Amino acid sequence: MTSLSQYCLTVAIGVGCLHWSSLSIGADFDLVIMQGRVMDPETQFDQVTNVGIRNGVIAAITADTISGRRSIDATGLVVSPGFIDGHFHAVDRLATKLAVQDGVTTGMDLETGSSEVATWYANREAAGWQMNYGTTASLGVTRMMVHDPEVDFSIPVDASILGAYIDEAGRDGTNGWSVSRSNVEEMNEIISLLDEDLRQGALGIGVGLAYMQKGVSSYEQFEVQRAAARYGRLTSVHTRYHLNSQPPNESPIALDEVLANSMLLNAPLILCHDNDYGWWENQEKLQLARDQGYNVWGEYYPFTAGSTFISAGFLKPETWENLYGYRYEETLYDPGLNKFLTREDYLKTVAEDPGRVIVVHMPARREWLKYWLTIPNMVVGSDAMMGFDEHGNLLPYEAHPEEYAGHPRTVSSYARTLMLAREQGV
Repeated sequence: MTSLSQYCLTVAIGVGCLHWSSLSIGADFDLVIMQGRVMDPETQFDQVTNVGIRNGVIAAITADTISGRRSIDATGLVVSPGFIDGHFHAVDRLATKLAVQDGVTTGMDLETGSSEVATWYANREAAGWQMNYGTTASLGVTRMMVHDPEVDFSIPVDASILGAYIDEAGRDGTNGWSVSRSNVEEMNEIISLLDEDLRQGALGIGVGLAYMQKGVSSYEQFEVQRAAARYGRLTSVHTRYHLNSQPPNESPIALDEVLANSMLLNAPLILCHDNDYGWWENQEKLQLARDQGYNVWGEYYPFTAGSTFISAGFLKPETWENLYGYRYEETLYDPGLNKFLTREDYLKTVAEDPGRVIVVHMPARREWLKYWLTIPNMVVGSDAMMGFDEHGNLLPYEAHPEEYAGHPRTVSSYARTLMLAREQGV
């Protein structure tokens, strides 16, 4: 499967050049991929056929028998362009290796992002990364720099190590990055730091607003989007009222906040994981905006359970139990401990390890999931999580995949999407 994934991206290039004709069919190829279901979304090509590759470029897509120095029997497999994942927290080496086996050839963390973007890129280039990569500038980390100055930021901070920094920021009893309102001077400092990361090559700004709903004012959010707009770049937002179905803080109202900013600034916007209450309203609004020429998009991942840091504000009892009506022992699962958490377990873990990653079950998604497959221009973003073991430590590249203790979306979002589409007749 890894070999197939490495060649997926060139399938799309060859398709564009050949228009499905066959060139030099009789000649040997460097590689042939035999009897796979070749799918190209751009041209709607979908056929069991053979692919011939020469000098790194598709030279033939044909039903004729072809031969090459290397051959892959792809019977029963899909051969497609490599998947581009714009919601990819799996920026450590083991999780990236797992995602490659799901057909991902480009993984970009547009939601969480990173600090010190130039160094972040340099580190990946030096390591010889397995796929194409990219990152946004991180509003959450930047706010931590300003509102939690006791934390040491001597290296770039991205999703792979963010949990430890959340733990450190909360040791004084206050997660300033999450709950502190910025005055004018602090806001200027935040925007200046984000601007520098944009100058260094950040693809936009990543905003985990649901984790900072009490700290980030509406004006700070507008200024953040304006900072990205100055470069013509996107803002990727995990919206303020994520999961909420109750007025006046319904989830679609949170989209209205950032969508209005995007349209006023004529700036790109991604609505992250639109998997929850009101997704139908959100997708209609985004489509109406696209019809008017705005570059705005929403995404989903094909699972009924999510994953996040246990300290997320929307998991607090006053929200999770009292407002949403969920029970911890039915919805909060710790993959490391292999058990659902009681209320007491939750409160203890939040106090001791606020950066711990857990899996969160969302019962309402069972009915919605089949519809997401059918929404035009609603894209898949895996929200792939980091390669943690059962103790919450990053696993080395050489670790056995079975040691991974995280959400399955890291290793199977795209294969599962294809499976569900087949089952639903999409």
